[in-house]
Amino acid sequence: MAALTTEQTNFLYLLAYMYMQQSKYAQALQLFRILRLHTAENMQIALTLAFCLHKASRLEEATKVLNSLDTNKLSISQKTAYYFISSKVLWDLKKVTESREMLHNYLKCRKLNS
Repeated sequence: MAALTTEQTNFLYLLAYMYMQQSKYAQALQLFRILRLHTAENMQIALTLAFCLHKASRLEEATKVLNSLDTNKLSISQKTAYYFISSKVLWDLKKVTESREMLHNYLKCRKLNS
């Protein structure tokens, strides 16, 4: 598998993000999955993939992506996004207690981030 250049990664990320913004989730997810395969260490791409999966109502898949992340490797802003996305996914899965815990963590991180 050939490595993507930084320019290719940036272009594909922007294109996938634009698809997601237009609610074209199938196209966005295809690109985000390719990016995730090629840039496994890029936490921003992983978080955006999880967010897009949530928007596409693919909650179990979003959970798998979120559970695959090592939160110790996330920056404060990435942890903030992680907790926010996790809270939304868990809420939609009707896991209210876990969702509230993630929301509480999100608020703590957000406070640290400002």
